[in-house]
Amino acid sequence: MLNNSAIKKWYTQFDSDMETPLKKTLSALLKLTRYTEYSYFVLITTLVGVATARGTFSARLVAVMGVNVLAISFAYMFNDLEDAAEDVFSTKNCQRNPITTGQITPQTAKLAVMIVGLIATVCYAMLGLGPFIFGAGCLILGFFYSHKTIRLKSIPLINSITRGLLLAGLPFLTSYFSFASAFNRAWCWPFLWLISLTILFRQRSEAGEDGRAGLSRLDPSADHFGEKSSNLMMTIVIIVSAATGFVSFFLINLIPSWVTITVFLLLILMLAPPYIRYRRGETSTGVQGILFNALERALAMGLMAQFILPWLVRWFS
Repeated sequence: MLNNSAIKKWYTQFDSDMETPLKKTLSALLKLTRYTEYSYFVLITTLVGVATARGTFSARLVAVMGVNVLAISFAYMFNDLEDAAEDVFSTKNCQRNPITTGQITPQTAKLAVMIVGLIATVCYAMLGLGPFIFGAGCLILGFFYSHKTIRLKSIPLINSITRGLLLAGLPFLTSYFSFASAFNRAWCWPFLWLISLTILFRQRSEAGEDGRAGLSRLDPSADHFGEKSSNLMMTIVIIVSAATGFVSFFLINLIPSWVTITVFLLLILMLAPPYIRYRRGETSTGVQGILFNALERALAMGLMAQFILPWLVRWFS
């Protein structure tokens, strides 16, 4: 007869074998979301929207952060679902896309996309009319951005504007209207700052500095308008980003000075380790990619501290 230890070992191995296909599917679906590419930035846009509405830390803030990330996950998942047939011919995208590698079937991916979109829609509706309108707009834009019949990402200039609204503008508005019922006089400055920032970050990301593909395989603007016109448009975006950022940070006091100092200190701490690895030749990420990643994380953490620390002070006082 089998002793107890042998029986226990057999059941453990049996359970592990039964869970393996499910674990592999869930892991592939998580990979399909590509959440590491946008989570920090979506947190930034969400927290800036809440700060503009003068909101405070609460379960509502946590909810709108989660649903905004979910909505962008929908856009990325649908993008890879639509591009799966093309990604087969790209070495880099083929390895990144779990559909082309055979980790999940297109049918499974399609079902997951529908579920994620449905959950996001319901959550936006629960947050109120304003978040539902702009949240639904975000989901619809994410759909048409990649859908083969329209494919907004292949249209010059519209590509950049759509991406700015998808990753920054609409998540900002959903978070803003989760804490406000009408526009205030300051909302347009951080709104324009985030959109222009998204366009700049997209250009850097698609240049391949950190190996991320983004939502768009190729920005057609340079080929369509010419290099000079494209450079002029990018210069305008940089000016808009700098001007609206200055107004947002220093004139309307969107972010307190202590948060700015915190972000600066976090930036230094997060820059040091990857830069040392870069100098040693231990990473393929360039200086711009290192700076971008550190700044993105430092800003997200600093903005989070802006809401959590006052809440903790009130809680313990």
